[in-house]
Amino acid sequence: MSEKHKLASSAYLIYTCWTSVLDTGGSIAGSLQHDYIVQTEAEAEAALTELKTRAADFQRAHPLLYKNTVNQYVYIKNRPEWWVR
Repeated sequence: MSEKHKLASSAYLIYTCWTSVLDTGGSIAGSLQHDYIVQTEAEAEAALTELKTRAADFQRAHPLLYKNTVNQYVYIKNRPEWWVR
């Protein structure tokens, strides 16, 4: 099963959104869609909790990588029409 097809079966999509302010004064931002397959809002909230915990652990271990960076963790309701050509 392709990754795209697996995500189509998920009721919610999980994302990490981030923004970093550069030393030069500029900024860079982006988002990452995770491959969690969740069917309920409670599962989506649990996935966000897991991501936040992992990120906090990583930030403690590598604080300079997160200098001037803000992360947000969100989930949205998946819509079947997004996966149709």
